[in-house]
Amino acid sequence: MDPRDAVLCGECGLLLEEAGSTAPSDRTPCPDCGSLKRKFEVHIEARASAEVGLGLKQKRPGLKRPVVEEVKRPETFRKTGARHRVERVIDRSDSDPEKWRYREKIIDVATGEVVREVDEPLKDHTGRGSAKGKSSSGDG
Repeated sequence: MDPRDAVLCGECGLLLEEAGSTAPSDRTPCPDCGSLKRKFEVHIEARASAEVGLGLKQKRPGLKRPVVEEVKRPETFRKTGARHRVERVIDRSDSDPEKWRYREKIIDVATGEVVREVDEPLKDHTGRGSAKGKSSSGDG
């Protein structure tokens, strides 16, 4: 019998040394009251966890794109299934597009190891994620 499951007498509530799967015709009478009625208790335990992420976009009136985009969130790396913490900032706050920046840091949650760290001009950020397929001659 599983220690989290219990078979009790259905009349007096005495804990019985009887398997829950015992057929009614094979039950022995309760040693206290003689009843063949049974009450079954099953205890279930579950655990849950939550991960929190943050994403923000700063916009300015008259501009189509956000001035700053930032995310900090857990993600699963598709190729390996490893859990990563992603911290990414796309900064277009300077009026000069040459000074726009792309910063990204990816950390393996299990080991704490930095898997990837990038700090580059936004115009040079191509070939990854949403930047795939863009040409380097674009506006970033």
